[in-house]
Amino acid sequence: MLRLTKTELMLLVGALVLIIFGWQTINTPASTAEPAEWYAAIYATRLDGNELVASVPLSEGVERIIEVNGPRGITTVEVKGAGVHVVSSPCPDHTCIKFGWLYQEPDFAACLPNEVLVVVKKPADLSKGPFGSWND
Repeated sequence: MLRLTKTELMLLVGALVLIIFGWQTINTPASTAEPAEWYAAIYATRLDGNELVASVPLSEGVERIIEVNGPRGITTVEVKGAGVHVVSSPCPDHTCIKFGWLYQEPDFAACLPNEVLVVVKKPADLSKGPFGSWND
């Protein structure tokens, strides 16, 4: 039978506490921002430019469904509270749905076949296009 000394047992317990704390830190949304500090910006991306279809504050009590018409059909985006995600899209692989919930910048989801982009941005960056200061 394996016997641990008091020091080894304390090290083992300490390591477990660090692992649990690390796991919670990694899996907790990083946004502890004030309400409406982040916005969901939904773009129709076209060769001749990007069109901002909707911008919705990510804050408690906000619930909205946005439908974006693309070349393959309609991509549906849901804003609920402090998060946004792509609910459905007519693309073949549904990669945009697999991005999951988005909470803060630089989170994004892209449906390339249907030319739809969902980006989390600060209000001051909404007028800068989908890529913010990258456009400058």
